[in-house]
Amino acid sequence: MQKTMDTPLLNEIAFDLVKDKVIEDQMKEYKMTEEQKENMTKNEAKKSNKGNDDEEENELDEEFGEIDSEEERIMNKQINLRLEQQEKKIESEKAKLARKYGDVRDIVETEFLDTMIKNEKVVCHFYHNQFERCKIMDKHFREIANLHPETLFVKINAEKTPFFTNKLNVKV
Repeated sequence: MQKTMDTPLLNEIAFDLVKDKVIEDQMKEYKMTEEQKENMTKNEAKKSNKGNDDEEENELDEEFGEIDSEEERIMNKQINLRLEQQEKKIESEKAKLARKYGDVRDIVETEFLDTMIKNEKVVCHFYHNQFERCKIMDKHFREIANLHPETLFVKINAEKTPFFTNKLNVKV
């Protein structure tokens, strides 16, 4: 008989223990959810504050960005101007080297016809290394070449070009 009495009593005690345990677990869950909600609201508040901070940062970035962009525009303009100047200088040097105008060029017999045909204004000096008058003429030839950059001045060794000296009847 005691076994049956003990069983309902034990059942009641076990029921109360389980009930307490369930209530305790539910309280823990409730507290956890409350803490999570608080954390979420804190995070959202931080995010919104951060969002406000981000907005303020973005506004500051835009203000500084405008200054930077103005400075960059000025710098880019200066860089482009310098590049254009450099390109013009390079082009003028290339043109000067390509034409060789304003200076006296020494050519050989094979270049003679091409030089005469391709250039509109050409002055040619047939020289001889051993003649003093040719050396004097060469000096004046260089001075005149510097004064007239629109004309091509060339000189050719008369000894090394017998064909053209005979055909053109070149004499001292």
